Amino acid sequence: MSSIVLSVIVIAANIGIGSLYDWWRGEEIVIRFSQTRIMFFSALFIIFFIASYHQLKNRRA
Repeated sequence: MSSIVLSVIVIAANIGIGSLYDWWRGEEIVIRFSQTRIMFFSALFIIFFIASYHQLKNRRA
């Protein structure tokens, strides 16, 4: 249950960071690099998910 809440928080944080990044870089660059940004945050999320899964596994053992 807590892992689901954590993942929702991480996704929300990624969207927030992405919006800030968009605002900082400007509109044109956003359209060009939006796909790259999505891939980058997806990779970060996957790494975070794997790390939290291993932590949970180690805690139970």
